[in-house]
Amino acid sequence: MPSDCIFYSYFPVNDPQRFACVHRIYGDNNVGKMLSGQTPASLREQATNSKYFEAQFRTQDPIYGCAGMISE
Repeated sequence: MPSDCIFYSYFPVNDPQRFACVHRIYGDNNVGKMLSGQTPASLREQATNSKYFEAQFRTQDPIYGCAGMISE
């Protein structure tokens, strides 16, 4: 992955599952939009971590996602 790629700082090369999980749920286009301008630069890492967390739970529980985990 080239170092000028928008995903480079938030999805490390040594953890391809992180990007795959987020891509599966949100798609690279939506995540790219989030990282390129819709989120302030100071919050992009937190937003990326949040999307990863949400995507993991959505994969485990497609109906309730992280809301199902929170309600437990």
